[in-house]
Amino acid sequence: MVVGGVGLSVDGARIYRAQQKLQASVDAAVLAAARRAVADGNDESVNEVFSRFLAASGIATEMELLGASPDTSVDRRVAADVYAYLPTVLMPVLGVDKVKLRAFAAVEYGFTKLEIALALDNTGSMAGAKLDALKTSARSMVDTLLDKAPNDGDIRISLVPFAQYVNVGLENRNAPWIDVPADYSQTQEVCGDVTPVISTSNCRTVPYSYTQDGVTTSGTTTQCDYQYGPPVYQCNTYTYTYTWYGCVGSRTYPLNVQDRNYGQRIPGLLNVSCQNRIQPLTSSRSDLTTAIDGMVATGDTYVPAGVMWGLRTLSPTAPYSESEGEKTDGDGNKLKKVLVLMTDGENTRSPQYPNHNGSDATLANQLTTEACNAAKDKGVQIFTIAFSVTSEPIKDLMRSCASSAGNFFDAANSAQLDAAMQAIAGQLGGLRLTN
Repeated sequence: MVVGGVGLSVDGARIYRAQQKLQASVDAAVLAAARRAVADGNDESVNEVFSRFLAASGIATEMELLGASPDTSVDRRVAADVYAYLPTVLMPVLGVDKVKLRAFAAVEYGFTKLEIALALDNTGSMAGAKLDALKTSARSMVDTLLDKAPNDGDIRISLVPFAQYVNVGLENRNAPWIDVPADYSQTQEVCGDVTPVISTSNCRTVPYSYTQDGVTTSGTTTQCDYQYGPPVYQCNTYTYTYTWYGCVGSRTYPLNVQDRNYGQRIPGLLNVSCQNRIQPLTSSRSDLTTAIDGMVATGDTYVPAGVMWGLRTLSPTAPYSESEGEKTDGDGNKLKKVLVLMTDGENTRSPQYPNHNGSDATLANQLTTEACNAAKDKGVQIFTIAFSVTSEPIKDLMRSCASSAGNFFDAANSAQLDAAMQAIAGQLGGLRLTN
């Protein structure tokens, strides 16, 4: 009885581990077989791929497989029901020399047309190696996704570089959904006393520092003591130029976090600089690569701008109309819409309508949540990536923005960023493990 009790404990742990390994091995083999079912140019059959992956798992050295092959009788589905005998170690004293295990896996496949918005943080804190890594990962993700498309146009991608503002492109200046003031110049004569410098002394090097987008930059500068002469009255003429560079601000709440009612136009902002313009939905690899390569890190962080303009590129109506809306393919599969949001830090700006010049991080975080909810309410699946983020509240914000826990990625470095983007591309590949 004592040996039997010990046997139950020892063999029970072995059975649990073996069951987990058997299930994982069958899952992997069925996924591989399903990939073969939708692939071209491979001489192996679905059965051969399944058997090869199952053999490579090494489970046959631990248990006796009772023969298994995938079932492909159901359209767009590969399934396998695998049984195996696991020899026991101590339970034979109880008359049990082996136990029967079972693992079932099923993968559904069938390409669904995709529209994907990449809303990528281009703020000043991304400068240098981080932006280089983002460009590399984004290009790789675009290649992976476009390579999956059976037909040109089945996968289309937009790029939304964001920081404090976004750039909608000068070509939209007269669009009905935007209100851009005319460029103008203003000349003004300014008169007053000017005190000229008559001598300079005690010049020395002093340290300085400033903070942009939550990142402190330090350096040195030259500082001198100046002696000034008596005031001199003089007049100077200055010309001030006000120009629109494609940057937009926000409509008043709640329309700033809603994709509707563009009768209330989006404000264009004069003399504001922002990232390269949004690339609307396209299947052109070269256009997307050019847009990614052109990304520049500058400015502060306002995440709601990235979320909302990502959503707008996925909408079939203004401001952008490239989306096919709620279209379904010939098999009745609904067009899938996806937003991938990547940021490297916390909100450092908030709206002071129509500008984003405030510094209320709590408000900006609240608006981020509302913008994410607006996208999800429209049926958009959201993936989020926190890249080199140390703040747990910001990770929580990104985690809550994602459509599910598995849609959030915490990428501590460049390698993990690339892995996250490839994982997302893989999830969008049309294979679904349904067991």
